[in-house]
Amino acid sequence: SSLVDAEGWRGQMPAFERAGAVIGEQRFGGATPPIAIHNGVHDSNAALHAYRRQQLGPVTVVSTGTWVVVLNPDCPL
Repeated sequence: SSLVDAEGWRGQMPAFERAGAVIGEQRFGGATPPIAIHNGVHDSNAALHAYRRQQLGPVTVVSTGTWVVVLNPDCPL
């Protein structure tokens, strides 16, 4: 995001990967073979992506739960 770039945080974050990509593996409780760890997507981001793919025009997603998250890709920070 422009905020991440403006604050110089980009180098402190992992590289982007597609949702579902295997990003590592871990052994839990001696499990053999190791269990694959898959990258995920946050539910609010997934909702925004679904609406944008429909190409219906400008959209704002308001997600409520533990946090209130407002996503509008056309609104500058």
